[in-house]
Amino acid sequence: MAVVGHYGCGMTGLSCARVLDKARQRGVSDDTLAMLKNAGIDLEHWLTGFDRVETGVEESVKVVRNHPLVPKDVPIHGLIIHPETGKLDLLVDGYANLAGA
Repeated sequence: MAVVGHYGCGMTGLSCARVLDKARQRGVSDDTLAMLKNAGIDLEHWLTGFDRVETGVEESVKVVRNHPLVPKDVPIHGLIIHPETGKLDLLVDGYANLAGA
């Protein structure tokens, strides 16, 4: 299994406040945002980006690797693609992580 991020990712530096402001401008009401919050959705956490694309891929690999429905013997790789060239950089070797498990 592979998690693939990309260089130049828009999630880098994502600001929850800016996303919610844009959502409001596009017609999402404060009532809808309150309903999401009351339903247990932590928008401040969910709409937070990362400082580096590498961090985002590493965190996503951890989430997938620790998901209860993913068997522990499935390697989870983390890669980053260069959108212009298609070149893939290996960031997390899922096989190496299996050996350490």
